[in-house]
Amino acid sequence: MPPSGKSKSNYNPTTATTIKFVPQLTDFFDSWPAANGPDGKSWKGKLTRTWIRFFEQQQAAAAGQVCLRTLIVYNTATGVNNAPDVPIYQAGTGLYLIAVLRTAISADLVVNINLNGTAIATVTIPSATPVYPAAGCVIFAQFLASGQAFNFNPTGTPPTADLLGASVTSSDGSSDPNGVATITVMWTATVGVVAST
Repeated sequence: MPPSGKSKSNYNPTTATTIKFVPQLTDFFDSWPAANGPDGKSWKGKLTRTWIRFFEQQQAAAAGQVCLRTLIVYNTATGVNNAPDVPIYQAGTGLYLIAVLRTAISADLVVNINLNGTAIATVTIPSATPVYPAAGCVIFAQFLASGQAFNFNPTGTPPTADLLGASVTSSDGSSDPNGVATITVMWTATVGVVAST
């Protein structure tokens, strides 16, 4: 129950705002204010997840800002989905891939980087690559294809976000619960995507 004389609508924004898709009917805090602390005015409420996400989405990336997602390859057995899929969080254009070997391998590790299930690049980590943190464990693998687009539209109908994944095509089949290798995908953001879509 809200405090006496208050209603939930008192805590919600109105159409006066120019920001799109304000979650007007969602509580701003997870509990109501209560004057029950030693100072007589303690506030125990926290922002709800809906509003946290809303504020995150207002932070559109600047032109040329570099974004990244890291894929962790735990099992190098040949197959698809060798790393958990991760979503793109800002629309933009692909840059390049960086691979780091964390566990010694006896055969070259060849990994396809997938966008929505389709390979967009291939990374080869030679078996002679030093293991992290030794010098040389980082491989600047390659530039992504010119103009490779990454899409993100959280306010579309339905909302959409490209997914990055990894598929091993050749390896020694080793595994490590902390990851055999990581592959970081880097891209440059376009301007104001979140705020304007």
